[in-house]
Amino acid sequence: MVSMLLQLSVFKKIYKYNATHNNRIFTKLNTVVTQLNVNENMGPLLQLLRPDRWKILQLLKINGQNEKEFSQLRISEHEFNEFIEKHNWISQKGIVMVPESNELETNSYLMINHDGRLFQNNNGKYHTSSPIQKIGLKRAITQVGFSYSKYILNVVGVMKLLSETKAFFIIIINNMLYNIHIVKMYLYIFIILYYIIIHLLQLLIFMYQIGGKNVTTKKIK
Repeated sequence: MVSMLLQLSVFKKIYKYNATHNNRIFTKLNTVVTQLNVNENMGPLLQLLRPDRWKILQLLKINGQNEKEFSQLRISEHEFNEFIEKHNWISQKGIVMVPESNELETNSYLMINHDGRLFQNNNGKYHTSSPIQKIGLKRAITQVGFSYSKYILNVVGVMKLLSETKAFFIIIINNMLYNIHIVKMYLYIFIILYYIIIHLLQLLIFMYQIGGKNVTTKKIK
């Protein structure tokens, strides 16, 4: 109860700030779904807090942090999906829902600790890279097992969820006007997708050319 009142107090201060400033603050609420809350109805709280984005995470086992409590708190993927389906109506209230199962949570984040090292959760524990300043970012990424494909899938999933709500246009416009960092993020995504398409086209052209040469050789013989 105290935690909820504290959250409400913080969100109220943000709403008050947004009402009087052009540089708007966007809000995000994270919820880890466990046996303690999998049957709860989060709707009333979400309507009260009205975050711009709600990220829902399935409890993930991390050795050295929660392995003792995990067996009692864990939920199945089916239970997690039921929790998401039960709250799908929230997306119609202008709140963007971003669910992440255990599969999407692993190898899909790039996190930096206080030592300037990347750390990533995979195979049930955190893996840490050498200091980025010493070995460079590219090599550090290879040391922690980052999955570009999962990251892209996460981004595509977010875009799909956004496009299915009225909040899509509101958030895009607000980001363009007040948050240049978000605009940069979408630009980076566009560049990544552009290079993927270009490489696929080059591969198809190469395969077509190779096939054409084989056909020509047979005719000559």
